[in-house]
Amino acid sequence: MIGDLFLRLGIIYALILIGVILKRSTELAKVLTKAISIFLIYFSLPVVIFTSIAQFSEAFSDLRILIFSASIFFISSIVAYILFRILKERGTDSAPFVLTSINPNGFYLPFPIVYALYDMKGLTYSSVYLLTANIINASYIYPLYSYYSNSDKRKSVALTRKILLFPPFLASILGFVFLGLGLPFPEQLTQPISYFGQFTTYVALLFVGLSTGILREGWFSKSTLGVVSIRLVMVPLMLFGLMKFLGLREIWSQVIIIHSGMPPAVNNIILADHFNLDRKRVAAIVTEATALSLLTLPLLLYLVNNL
Repeated sequence: MIGDLFLRLGIIYALILIGVILKRSTELAKVLTKAISIFLIYFSLPVVIFTSIAQFSEAFSDLRILIFSASIFFISSIVAYILFRILKERGTDSAPFVLTSINPNGFYLPFPIVYALYDMKGLTYSSVYLLTANIINASYIYPLYSYYSNSDKRKSVALTRKILLFPPFLASILGFVFLGLGLPFPEQLTQPISYFGQFTTYVALLFVGLSTGILREGWFSKSTLGVVSIRLVMVPLMLFGLMKFLGLREIWSQVIIIHSGMPPAVNNIILADHFNLDRKRVAAIVTEATALSLLTLPLLLYLVNNL
């Protein structure tokens, strides 16, 4: 089990590293990043999300999955508030640190890891998490960005509408409708979809490498490392301890722990730009945490394996 786990982890690292190397060719990286982003967001991820939901209806009969998915955001909020009060980061200046602490990477990194460990059944629970995350983003994260910003509120409404029409989010909704109608998933599609899911995993990991920026001198600070400690260490350890205490050992609980230990979402950079916040600082935090997550992934997978 451990040997197989490290083999899969090695594949994950290798694909991310290939993306980082390709990023050195600026023009090629721009074309590849845009093309892969369009492919993932508008086609492959919606297909994988829809089919993972449609095949495994039992994932949605347990409200604990939704509760623990939501708890990631709210535990992160409480810890971030306390930590950055201690570090004396307040007001608009604290926005990049607080917001990136609360909004983790939802699918580019965790989905490939979950698929590598648990196949399509694991992606079912990731899809439930993603649906929960999208609802929280629309009702909590985006208003929070607006709170720290002086942007036009009409733009905030337009952004929320755009998120609600986000293809992976719509795929989750369609998956629920499919289940609600009691439609059987065609068995002859199960194997092809499994292969397609594996291909999507490889492409997504390549995208993570392409999206990871080059670290620059002066980016590290106590507050930035605070974000890293919240996202990559504190929150997954707290959830692990809680689930261990409650005796939760199901696959869904392991998947939730994986999601809880993800670095800040890349879309934090887009949101910071839209809401007139410090985009460069947010980009630094996201890049730094994504790079350091490669060091904390073994710890995260160790926790999952010992739940």
